[in-house]
Amino acid sequence: MGTHITYDTVVPGQPLRTVTHHLTPEMVADYRAATGEADPAAEPDAAPPAMAGILGMAVLGYPGVDRPNGDVHVEQEFRFVAPLPIDEPLTTSGHVLEKYVRNGRKYLVFDARTLDATGRLLVIGRATVAVPE
Repeated sequence: MGTHITYDTVVPGQPLRTVTHHLTPEMVADYRAATGEADPAAEPDAAPPAMAGILGMAVLGYPGVDRPNGDVHVEQEFRFVAPLPIDEPLTTSGHVLEKYVRNGRKYLVFDARTLDATGRLLVIGRATVAVPE
């Protein structure tokens, strides 16, 4: 999407952006160092599964550029289908699943699917964000 994603302009079923990623060895090493996640010897050719969160949020774009600043990540879940390969192109796309208001606060729920270069499904994610007024 080339415009801001806002609560008032999105509709359930609407596709979000498609993003191509490359999880480089440096990115993976920095992530592991920052989080203390998994010994790289366990899966030397795969990124830690939790890096899928980075990929999934990318479908919303950048705060302050593609969406307003101030959204709050409320909930996220993943289904890991296959390991995230390092240094290979990955593509993530998503859709708005629902939007609702609870206790005066606006929420968006969206999904994200990450595929490898062959089209194989790697991760399915779902997230809820509280969005600013």
